[in-house]
Amino acid sequence: MALTQVTDGLELSKMLLCQLIGLDEDEAITLADEERSELVIALQDTQPSTNSALINRPELKMLQNTVDLTKQTTNALKAGNMPTVLLTGGYMISNPNTFNGFEKKFGGVWNVGVVLRVPVWNWGDVRYKVRASKGATAMANLELDDAREMVSLQVRQSNFKVKEARKKLTMAQSNVANADENLRMANLAFKEGTASYTT
Repeated sequence: MALTQVTDGLELSKMLLCQLIGLDEDEAITLADEERSELVIALQDTQPSTNSALINRPELKMLQNTVDLTKQTTNALKAGNMPTVLLTGGYMISNPNTFNGFEKKFGGVWNVGVVLRVPVWNWGDVRYKVRASKGATAMANLELDDAREMVSLQVRQSNFKVKEARKKLTMAQSNVANADENLRMANLAFKEGTASYTT
């Protein structure tokens, strides 16, 4: 029964792996260590770093981009309430020259302009929009903090699962060694005739 459960779990894991890497779920894949009779497991310390998880998770990057976007929206709304200055300039050339009685030569004129816009009164519209934008920034920051806490919790849970799996592996290796010793003792007892098959 345990072997059947393990075999079914292996097939489900292969299907999930195929789904994650973009292959057809029914694709027959063979893992590199699937045919080995003994497992070679490196027990180096593979503690996932919380900092690297916080840096590399795409959902955290997306939430950070949302926070940055709402801050820039607030800045843009504040800028709408500031005075603006526009300076323009140009040169216009024409032939025939209309400035000297339609003379057949090139002639031109320079033009320079300055526009100043000073918002005097807007009925508090910008102030309300800035407040709403700051509220959106605060909400995005709260969502980002919650997501960071959840990622840190996932990293801790993964660490606990890895430690538990290592303990189970050590216990299983000890049990295999004990079973090998029991088998050796039983074979010796059978050879010596001190044990029978019905005992």
